[in-house]
Amino acid sequence: MPVLNPNDLTFSPDEVRSTSAAVFKKAYKNPAFTEFHAIEQGIKAGKQIALLGRMGLLGKKKTGCAPSESSSGITNTEKFWQPVVIEDRVGDCWENIKETFFVWGTKNGIAREDLTDTDFANFVEMRISEALNDTNWRNAWFGDTAANNVGASPNPGNLTVGVDPDYFNALDGYWKQLFAIVATTSERKSTGLASRNGQSTYADQKFTTTDTTNRVVMETLASMKNDSTLLLKDQPNRVYIVTLSVFEQYARELRSYTNVEASYNRIESGYNVLMFENIPVIPVSFFDRTIQDYFDNGSSYYLPHRAVLTTTDNLKLGLEATSNLDELDVFYDKTLKKIFMDFAVSMDAKVIDDELVQVAY
Repeated sequence: MPVLNPNDLTFSPDEVRSTSAAVFKKAYKNPAFTEFHAIEQGIKAGKQIALLGRMGLLGKKKTGCAPSESSSGITNTEKFWQPVVIEDRVGDCWENIKETFFVWGTKNGIAREDLTDTDFANFVEMRISEALNDTNWRNAWFGDTAANNVGASPNPGNLTVGVDPDYFNALDGYWKQLFAIVATTSERKSTGLASRNGQSTYADQKFTTTDTTNRVVMETLASMKNDSTLLLKDQPNRVYIVTLSVFEQYARELRSYTNVEASYNRIESGYNVLMFENIPVIPVSFFDRTIQDYFDNGSSYYLPHRAVLTTTDNLKLGLEATSNLDELDVFYDKTLKKIFMDFAVSMDAKVIDDELVQVAY
């Protein structure tokens, strides 16, 4: 289908004649993947992830001439990379843009049909690159091989009615794995956010002044830290990864509690974090956007407030190469008289050690 609808813009003698004269709608900004994901390259097919365990009890009182052999051993566990290819194609032709200002930047004569290296192609490539970033985040975090729409039969899901599940069912992402960890070990979930998430209307799911007075998010972050395993408590590279809603409520509570503005730290990739007892609290507005756009049952959102306490290397993304995350193949087909832009990313997401996570939702 055409990338642009010619009816969106008025074609007139006084119109904009180049993209430099147009106003670009701002793009959303996500934290860099490397901020709290560990990238493992060279993953082309199923590959073992071996988690080597710790030694059990050793050391008993000497009772004879020769030491007795210990019965303690090391228990190892394993997971497997299961990469899938996520791909798409965007195509268009000169006929679809001739009634827009992009026509001024096209070539002449028979070459006009070739839209490569034109203002139009450069504009679309830029917008695809932005969308690709969201694509990678969506699959890594919200991927669910059983994804389905609200009310679907026979297996209803949490996706907004009308949303195509194929945009979500390529792989099981971090949230799906975190939910599964909690289902197996309930102690990995802390209380605090469920009361708001469980409300039946958008309005009632919003944090209130009473929540601020009760410091709901501060108490939730404290519970997550206190409830976490001793192994996670020992790690120096812990981070809280939270929805923007949780982050903003935390800032609101800090202002109310301390009567001063929250002290933000600027990360190199260009976004702000707060600290909770020397642990960074990282907001990911992509979570909020995805939940509001695609996890809406018509009256409320599916778990709009979420938080994860983990380490910066426990969430791994398996790739053939990091360059595939934003790589585009742009070409012109002379037979079809169309320009095409293809991408294909082979990826998988893994929570490596279940002991190194604590969640609230």
